[in-house]
Amino acid sequence: MPDPVRHRPTVVDEIVDLARRASRRPVLVRSPPGGGASWVVRTAADTLNAAEIHAIVVPSLSALDADAQLELRARRRTHVLLLGTEDDVPPRLAALVDYLRPQVVDVPALGLDEVRLFLDAAVDGEPCTDELASNVLVATEGRLGDVVDVAAHLVSARRPGGTDAARSLRLCGFAPTAARLAEAPGAADGTTARWAVATAERVATLAVGYRPAGGLRAVDAVAIRDSMDPATRRDVLQALCEEARAVEAGALTPDEQVTVAAWWCELAASSEVDVPLTGPELQALLAGVLVAADVGRWDAVGRLATRLWRTTRVPQAAVGVAAALARSAPTPLLDELLAAHPDDELVRVTATFSRALWLLYVDHRPDAARQLLETVLETVSTHRELCEDGLATVDLHTGDPDAVERRVGDRPPTPGAPTSFALHALALADLARGRHARVLGRLDDELERSLHPGMNLTADRYRFVRSLVSSRSGGAEPDERTELSEELRRLYEGALRRGDDWNIGWTGWVAGQFDARRGHSVSASRRLRTAVDAFRRAHRPGFADWPLAAAVATAALHEGAAVDAVDVDVLADPRHAVRAERADALLSLAMQARSAGAGQAEVAARLREALDVACVQREVLTGHLVAIEQLLLGVTPGAPPDDDAADGPVLDACRTALAGSADDLERAGTELVRLDWSVLGVRILARAAERLRIDDPLRSTRLFQTIRTVVDGFDQPLRPWVVVTPTLPTLSARELQVARGVAAGASRDELAATLVVSRRTIDSHLQRVYAKLGISGRAELRDWLDDTGVRAGSD
Repeated sequence: MPDPVRHRPTVVDEIVDLARRASRRPVLVRSPPGGGASWVVRTAADTLNAAEIHAIVVPSLSALDADAQLELRARRRTHVLLLGTEDDVPPRLAALVDYLRPQVVDVPALGLDEVRLFLDAAVDGEPCTDELASNVLVATEGRLGDVVDVAAHLVSARRPGGTDAARSLRLCGFAPTAARLAEAPGAADGTTARWAVATAERVATLAVGYRPAGGLRAVDAVAIRDSMDPATRRDVLQALCEEARAVEAGALTPDEQVTVAAWWCELAASSEVDVPLTGPELQALLAGVLVAADVGRWDAVGRLATRLWRTTRVPQAAVGVAAALARSAPTPLLDELLAAHPDDELVRVTATFSRALWLLYVDHRPDAARQLLETVLETVSTHRELCEDGLATVDLHTGDPDAVERRVGDRPPTPGAPTSFALHALALADLARGRHARVLGRLDDELERSLHPGMNLTADRYRFVRSLVSSRSGGAEPDERTELSEELRRLYEGALRRGDDWNIGWTGWVAGQFDARRGHSVSASRRLRTAVDAFRRAHRPGFADWPLAAAVATAALHEGAAVDAVDVDVLADPRHAVRAERADALLSLAMQARSAGAGQAEVAARLREALDVACVQREVLTGHLVAIEQLLLGVTPGAPPDDDAADGPVLDACRTALAGSADDLERAGTELVRLDWSVLGVRILARAAERLRIDDPLRSTRLFQTIRTVVDGFDQPLRPWVVVTPTLPTLSARELQVARGVAAGASRDELAATLVVSRRTIDSHLQRVYAKLGISGRAELRDWLDDTGVRAGSD
């Protein structure tokens, strides 16, 4: 792994290139404070010096004295000048900058991927987790210089005697902050401490009123917050909570309201005696718990609702606690809620719903979950729909999407009520059966019914489900696929920032699958592994198998990605009751077996099992993917499940491929590549090319050329078993001369005269070139030379 302070971002290459090409014209690198202009200048200079190009370096313009200014003026035309500034150019240097007329390069803020590259070597030699990279990105606001400092700090902190945390960020004793605090006026007062906590915990509405002097920035806020003793933090939180009371109603964002409410809970928990609920705290908690549910921060819902219930014992608080416990590990608190409110039906059905999910996901007893829900359903007269939603959820995740629709598909909407939990079960049941348009129709109808659908259909949840559907069905236009990629990235990184394991698992799984299909195996593996860990932390081992299956399949397809035997064992012998997506897990095991060298009979048996499960569970798209894998293995494909309402470009392409002719395979593979299902697309194209090698070698060669072009864009090469391509054509020295001449526009007579050969010899060479390359004209020849470079057998 690279040393974190030696990773070279693209802006450094840009500056080096400018310095080499710009005829000694100076380069001025700018950034905001902490943005890394000084570091970039020094790194670029090291690169130039290694290439024996001497550069005069000024990491900080503001440090220039009069003598240095004169030297720069004198050497402007004889040396490469690299100048840096992490602030506005001082007025006293304006004349110098006008004289030098430098090319200006602004250092951009880093994204998650580049932050991770800086941190990879900082985590005990292991790749940095996405959670840690996200925490650093938030703490530094992506400012390159601050990221470099944090990476160096993490290396130091993980030396013997230091601390180690794979996901969290602690900046206790952060030296750059200590240096800035020493220079900042009034940095030791309470105002700075309040600014630090409000900034580090992203309550900007409060932080803006405490902004300290002296150039402190976001990373310093995190370092100051992390270095506080408990008593100081308590005093700071008390002051911030009082300040929040004075803020105008509606001024705090939803996430800020949740954070302020969590501060009140922390204050109560830090007291050595029971603290009664005060009016201001009650107001903050009531607002916070409702908003937390609406934005999907269920861990916060549980903390806030528990504080409310412990102090008020009211049924409404008990309902909030019971709802939040659905995503926790089993706890006796649920029995405590029921004992306190035995006659409240809403408390009872909510607690029943949560306990049923524990039975299904944690205890792996779906029959017991059904029995519990059905028993309570017979004894309650109100809120029965929540028990029905629970039964639909059990049906869905035990692999019976048709039962979901029979149970809740015809339920009329309740005017004014929030979106039913059953909507998600219906949407995912439709998705399993390939009914992509119907999923979106259900969501859109619900939004038309209710402008405020509530916690079960938040704006981010709606966008996530739409993105999930689009990633599976295939966006028709390039712009749509670009937007989808950005949307998945935004949703995933947003989940990382909030730290909610449930949402990290879902978004990481879908974003990872999307990357894997496009051949972006490195980012796919990272996101999928993050999703596996998040689902396991969220007490959903059955869900964790979904991204795990995708990760195993990705590793089976690509060179350089190891498959862990433990992962294979987990997928082969699941210790949970979740059957949804089981066919996908079996498909990944078949692909892994083929990658490991298993015989055709063994792989075929695994694929038959996967197809049988897909048929029983009505998993339409997965079933078609299994049938295509059978086709690629060389065995007769079985009949995959289908549905009259199943739709989407990807499913249509799969149906075309299974028609079986070379023409069908070529059409399907080309369409899948266009839809960004590129890995599957090139595998199908390779099958078509192999069939055409004897009957139509020219067309076969063209397809292999297309395959190579697509595969060259993948993060890692495909393993030999995935796409077996013949050696690409090699031209002799004379054939290369002829090819270059024709591509450049020369006529055959002109070439014959230049090479002192006959016209017939030129014709013969050109025919061999066209035959070897599978092309038929000058334009295609020019494209081939541009794409592949020189391929000569001799000089």
